Formats: sequence, C-alpha cells, structure tokens
Amino acid sequence: MSERIAVSYPDVNLTGGVERVVVESVNHLVRRGHDVHLLAASVADGVLVDGVTVHRIRLPRRVDPLFAAGFRERATTALRRTGPYHAHAAFSALSPLGGTFWVPSVHAASYEAIMRWRTGRGRWVQRVNPYHRVRLALEKQYMSPGGYARLIAQTEQVKADAVRLYGTPPQDVDVVELGVDTTSFAPARRAALRASSRATLGIDPDARVVAFVANELERKGFATLAAALARLGRDDVTLLTIGRTDADAVRAEARSHGIAGRTVVAGSSTDMAVPLAAADMMALPTRYEPWGLVIVEALATGIPVVTTRLAGAAQQIEEGRTGALIDDPDDVAGFAHAIAWALSPDGPAEGDAIAASVGHLRWETVLDRFTTILVGA
Repeated sequence: MSERIAVSYPDVNLTGGVERVVVESVNHLVRRGHDVHLLAASVADGVLVDGVTVHRIRLPRRVDPLFAAGFRERATTALRRTGPYHAHAAFSALSPLGGTFWVPSVHAASYEAIMRWRTGRGRWVQRVNPYHRVRLALEKQYMSPGGYARLIAQTEQVKADAVRLYGTPPQDVDVVELGVDTTSFAPARRAALRASSRATLGIDPDARVVAFVANELERKGFATLAAALARLGRDDVTLLTIGRTDADAVRAEARSHGIAGRTVVAGSSTDMAVPLAAADMMALPTRYEPWGLVIVEALATGIPVVTTRLAGAAQQIEEGRTGALIDDPDDVAGFAHAIAWALSPDGPAEGDAIAASVGHLRWETVLDRFTTILVGA
C-alpha cells in the first residue's frame, strides 16, 4: 500500500556515511511506491530519484549550535504545514520529534568515549564546546518518552547505549544494520576504475595502496595509521586519505612520521567507489565507530579491511580471511603487522570472496526491513 511519508535530514548528499543512508532510504521508499516528502536544508544535485517532493528548510546562518536548533524548529513547522503523514523517518537528533529515528549513534556514548581518550586541555575543550551541549540536549529530547514513534539502532551496541544512557525501553528499539550498494561497490567496477583512479590521483600503477576513509582524524585514529606505516618501512606502500579531512593536518602528521612523500590526499567524493578503486586495502584504527559504512563498502569492492573491534561493522569481517581486527586503536605494532598481512599475496581471500561476504547487506534487503518498521510504526 502506498503511504505518504516524510523524511527529515539537514544536508542530503553522498559525501558522508549517514548522508548516503538518507539518500538510499529516500530513493528506496519512492521505488516501493510511497509518496515521499523530504525536509532538508540542502540537497545535492542528482542524488535523488524522480518522485521525491523536497521541502527546503531555509536557515539564516550556519553556526552549528544555531543551525541545529534552527533546523529542528523550522522542520517541525514544515512537517505540520505539509502534513499529515502516515510516518516520519528521521536520521538525526536535529529532526522534528515524534518520528521513527534510525539512530546512527548515541552522541552521549560518543561523548563518553572522547572523554576517555582525551586528557587535560582536550577534555576542557570538550566540556565547553557548545556543539556537544546542544546535541546532547536535542538527543535527550528525542530519546525521552514521547520523543519518538520507534527507534532503529544500527547495532546491538547502539541499542544498548540508548537503554543504558537514556533508559529507553528495549522493546522500543529495533536493530537494522546498514546496507551497501553492491552495484557501485563491486570488484568488477573497482577493476575497471583502478588504472584511471590511480592516474588521476598521481599514484604509481605498481604501488601498494592503503586507504584511510574518514571525515575526521582524531576519532578515526589517523595518527596510529601514520605511525604504523612508518614502522612498516616499505617504500612501495602509499597512504591514500579519502574524505573531508583537513589536508594540512594530514600532511603535517605524515611529515612527522616521515611518510609525507608516500601520502596522497584525495579529499571527499560523491562517488566513494572511484578513489577507493585505487586501493589494495583499507585501514581504520577507529576509537569509536557505531557502525562504519566505509568498512562494508570497502569489503564490497573486494579489498580487505584492518580496523579495531570497536567498530560496529567489525562483526562483518572474517578475521584472517577478509580482514584483521585489532583490540587497541593505539596499537601501532599490531596495525603494522596486520597491514603487512593484508598486502601479502598469501594473506586475504580473493576479491570476489571478500565481496561475497557482505552480499547479505545489499541495500534492497536492508531497506525492505526498514520500510516495514517505518510503515508499521
């Protein structure tokens, strides 16, 4: 049955993990015959299929705390003005209250994790940062009774965080892991793009390439990776960073470890599979990762992944076959050893076998589950 459904998220594009989930969800709902209305402050050109009605939420300034509060207020007004809707799918604490929230992470748990690894001034900056104060307040509101119609967690750990930190009744939370576009991220496409991607990025055709895919450096463990590659000491290994990271900070960290000449900064991409095609493996020494969409996307392209057990998507890695898992995100020696294994000819499984290991997570299957929960909520 076709239903009238609202979806809310501030910035809809293909350059971030949650953003890609929003795009896939909106397009899937349309393909399933639903009347979908998207409430967003910005929508990138060409990311949505025909049939989506976009209601633009206009905000005066992009100062984050003001943007957060302003988006929820104005999106709530738009939701009431354009309704009624059978269901409202929300993907952010910034969304209007009362919807079915697909929870990418519990910010309070992330805040706890950051406070564990930071010390001194870093902790003080964390405490006084208005970004966290606003996000925690908004999160508490939607996690409280009456703030949601239903919650969908990416993993059992995200569900456990909601229960522990906000007292959310476990029966109110479904667990639906994120999916992967097995057409865009596939061994055959990677093979077809490999030479041109390397040529565009200026990477030697014979180099062994380790990809680091992230939009931030500290939480994702970039310093550990740079130190691990320095310890590895192989001149044939190139580090490729992909994402909205600070290029100057990347290069400074690489210089401090003596690998600047073997580091390439690709920046963000609306088609992550293109720069990823240049890689032979991916490494992500993350300190906190509720899921990690890029982990599954890398596996789907057929390349092994070395990451920490702290990543939610680590459960998709078959250790010693499709990747390697490290207990401590600061374990430089452990990452160096695992990277050496991943790059060795007798190490991981063949690309097609690695890709097949995540075939059960194709978006169509995952989003049919999401749609059933959403429409029934």
